[in-house]
Amino acid sequence: MKRRTALATLGVLGLGGWWAARRHWPDDAWRNRCAGVPLPPHLREHPLLRAAWNGIAPERVRDMHVHLIGNGLGGHGTYVNPAMRGGLNPLKRAQFAFYLNAACVTDDAGAEDQYAANLARMADDLPRGTKLMLFAFDWFCDESGEPDPARSTLHVPNAYARQVAARRPDRFEWVASIHPYRLDAIERLQAAIDGGARAIKWLPPAMGIDPASAQCDAFYELLAASGLPLISHAGDEHAVDAGDLQALGNPLRLRRALDRGVRVIVAHCGSQGVGEDIDRFRGGGRLANFELFARLMEEPNYVGRVFGDISAMPQINRFDPWLMRILER
Repeated sequence: MKRRTALATLGVLGLGGWWAARRHWPDDAWRNRCAGVPLPPHLREHPLLRAAWNGIAPERVRDMHVHLIGNGLGGHGTYVNPAMRGGLNPLKRAQFAFYLNAACVTDDAGAEDQYAANLARMADDLPRGTKLMLFAFDWFCDESGEPDPARSTLHVPNAYARQVAARRPDRFEWVASIHPYRLDAIERLQAAIDGGARAIKWLPPAMGIDPASAQCDAFYELLAASGLPLISHAGDEHAVDAGDLQALGNPLRLRRALDRGVRVIVAHCGSQGVGEDIDRFRGGGRLANFELFARLMEEPNYVGRVFGDISAMPQINRFDPWLMRILER
């Protein structure tokens, strides 16, 4: 086949593929239409949805992985790294725009209040008694405990999370976020306990936290005594910038907290990436982070102390094969 004929053939095939994709691609495939209305009755009363709630007491149900966002324009002390909004990296800008659209945020100046209102509206579609647990999000801190905004993707103060939750106590509770290396970490933790926080949220790769560090011990001691659980991300992190610190998401690094009596909720069940098998008796090597998480779940000493958070597990980049493993177990 001559070169010109081959190129023409490829062009026709490409055009045909584009036309087929255009015809069959779902409407608004990459954008949230943001209807802004309650869930339609035919969905709210759908047999599958009714069956999912059958036998479940709504007042005992919590969606315990709900992030608050902020762009720093609402006067609440929130922060988003400038690289996410106007930096030179087009992927980061696209990622932030994707998040805003997914959250149905259209007003830059009022983004924080609009997002909180959208959360409340969606929560009202759930059975009465069900609540969302709203996350604060601490800064990335260096080893001396000093916050480093340049290495932080976002920041949501504890005070803001508490304030939003207080607006709708029938639908919201709040989760504090405190970096354990801070010089005043214990004081901050005690203030969160006294202020009604229901848990503590960490994202180790994005915050610069090593859960296996002795710097966390005093924090763990008070956390265990309080009974508040630690919700800690595990596995690789992609939603916010983790830099070269993905190893801090190794589920086995949470042993230090568990061994000191802290109840730990492992976010996403460690369902992405691989980690070093740092248990000496296992002989090292690298395994899927989910397998390392599963090992924690299988240990008799951790029964009632370690739990898996299944948020994001149905996503296409997480569900195979780990979601089936969870459902089977």
